[in-house]
Parts: sequence; structure tokens; C-alpha cells
Amino acid sequence: MAGVPLGGDVGYGEARLHDVASAREFGRFLEAQNLEALVARVDIGEMRRRRVYAMPGGPLSEAQFESDLRESVRHSFPRLRDYVRGMSDKGCGLLTWVS
Repeated sequence: MAGVPLGGDVGYGEARLHDVASAREFGRFLEAQNLEALVARVDIGEMRRRRVYAMPGGPLSEAQFESDLRESVRHSFPRLRDYVRGMSDKGCGLLTWVS
């Protein structure tokens, strides 16, 4: 967990503040990623074996869940990449938290 911790627990730990240089570095990292390669790496079986937190149960089959997760990556990754790029282009840092 990089960044400077701020305040108390907001769900899964403290919020963290990342300075402008860290935001730019993260933006460069995201820019270097290939979306389809990321989508292709989604592997629910492997995620379960590695005990990735918050793996769902429920009525969906593993194949259905994996397909939904791939679509979520296709939708969300470009939004994250573009947001981080936009903020770092403006000379802003980032505030992150998980709740």
C-alpha cells in the first residue's frame, strides 16, 4: 500500500494520498498495459486457487462469472487509465481507498 495514510479506517484500511509524481508513475504504468491482454488473463480458477479475496458464490457458473468479470475489465480499465492520465496531466495527485 503506497501513499501517505490519511485518517482512520474507511472500510479496508485508511485512505491514502499519492503525490503528483506517484500519480504520473501510475499513469505511465497503466498506459503500458494492453487491454485485451489483461482481459485474457482473467482466470477464475487461478484466482480461487490463489484465494483472491471476495470471490463470489451464487447462481452464476464459473464460466458466466469469468465472462462477466472480463466485461467489467473491458469497461472499467479504460476509465481508470483515462482518469489517472487526466489527473496527472493536470498536475494532481490521487486519493485512494477501498470500502
